[in-house]
Amino acid sequence: MNGDNVEIYQLKTFVTVAEEAHLTRAAERLNTSQPAVSAHIKALEESLGTTLFLRTPKGMVLTEEGRVLRKSAQAVLDARDAMELQAQKLKQELTGTLRIGLNTDPMRLNAGSFASWIKTRHSGLNLEYLQSISGKILLDLKAGVLDGGYYYGSCAYGEIDSLYIKDVELVVAGPAAWSGTITGASWATIAELPWVGFPPHCPYNEALTPLLEKSDIRPGIAMLSDNESTINTMVQSGIGLSIMLKEDALKDQRDGKLVIWDGELLTLPLSFGYLKKREEEPVMQAALKGIRDVFGKR
Repeated sequence: MNGDNVEIYQLKTFVTVAEEAHLTRAAERLNTSQPAVSAHIKALEESLGTTLFLRTPKGMVLTEEGRVLRKSAQAVLDARDAMELQAQKLKQELTGTLRIGLNTDPMRLNAGSFASWIKTRHSGLNLEYLQSISGKILLDLKAGVLDGGYYYGSCAYGEIDSLYIKDVELVVAGPAAWSGTITGASWATIAELPWVGFPPHCPYNEALTPLLEKSDIRPGIAMLSDNESTINTMVQSGIGLSIMLKEDALKDQRDGKLVIWDGELLTLPLSFGYLKKREEEPVMQAALKGIRDVFGKR
């Protein structure tokens, strides 16, 4: 055994695999490949001289030694985070990079105003925006790829905290040629038409909850997409109905490109997420203050 060869990144991989019990899911959280995750675990096992996991058809299962060492690994990672936080608090000026995920049009998220806010108050802090989708942003927050990010809907991850921004209004919209069928139709009729649906991780599924609670009828899916622009294009092309942001749908309806179902208005919360354990970091405190200022939140 040679503990001197143990690296922090190996411990992070070890803890992540233990949490996910699955190499592929751990790789997604760590934003790396499955072979890289396997290599980290193998190298750590060799350095420690013990087997940490049993590989089973259902996933990765901690050995007895692995369960004990997981606690030690987490303690090391927590100590590293505490040291980094203390070092940040000792700095007179904020430096480094702030990576924020955007889940929709930057203008809707006041991205320009926030960038100006950061530049004016913290010139040593570099701001990076990464365009993504809500589900991926939450996974990237867990993995440490992002420092913060916007997302629609609820968050199922206990390690992520959120700053509520506002409720976003959504509508069900369909191709303009379907106006006669859609206008005044019941949910049963709407659900039987072809839909541009969403993958399981897409928050638009959550927006459908009020309609599904009224009836067990679920829409028939013609295709899947989790991108706002793609959904809009597919609806206009006649593929099917879908959920869209109300302000986009109203504009396109005025232009005769689609028709909005007048049955029900849907909503989803828009929030800014970040890791709970990072809330006291000076950079995160600055980010949260900036978000509150540009959205007028107190």
